[in-house]
Amino acid sequence: MSKTKIMCCSVCKKDDISWQVWADELNNVNSSPEDKFVYCDNCEEETIATLKKPVIRVYFETPNHSSCEEVATFTEEKYFDACYRQLEEVAKQEGYILTESFSELEDE
Repeated sequence: MSKTKIMCCSVCKKDDISWQVWADELNNVNSSPEDKFVYCDNCEEETIATLKKPVIRVYFETPNHSSCEEVATFTEEKYFDACYRQLEEVAKQEGYILTESFSELEDE
């Protein structure tokens, strides 16, 4: 299954962007990417990464709300709606609560 790019350059809106991160010799990333180190291959300069589309992120959360794990990301609400019952059932079987967050596009 191919991964869908959900971020793009805030200037040209293309998704040919890269983050500078620290990695070891086995390509294990040792830190989180930082927004100040985003480069657009199309603009050929540093940029700010923004969302391409509204994004719905789905999480399995512990009943005491102490931790959660992202289990799915949707850029189309119809696919989220189609999968919701199945995700809810899996969460219940595993002892989790299904939660989601909706990220809007930034103003253009």
